[in-house]
Amino acid sequence: MPMHLNRVKERGFNHALELAKQVQQPWKIPLDNEGCMRILDTPTQAGMDMKTRTRSLRDAFATRQSWQGQHVVIVDDVMTTGASMHAVAKVLKQAGATRVTAVVLARTLKHE
Repeated sequence: MPMHLNRVKERGFNHALELAKQVQQPWKIPLDNEGCMRILDTPTQAGMDMKTRTRSLRDAFATRQSWQGQHVVIVDDVMTTGASMHAVAKVLKQAGATRVTAVVLARTLKHE
């Protein structure tokens, strides 16, 4: 999951990239951490509902390369609503990816 450069500087690392490194080696798939970028420094999504998250992420991601015919795997630590994954997948599919798979370490449960 791409992080904005400001957030990486703030945290000191990209946690999703560290997870991706762990799955990339045993699965023997290439790791491209610059193929899709977060170009907008959006606010943290904690506490936002799906509609607000989706609106916040509009045009937040971009890619400069063609993903024509590719199967792309996106790795993240936690998926809450799926808004970030959906936004990244949309950009990759618009760039030609035929399949986008989300791999997450944890999934939050819907509060009733």
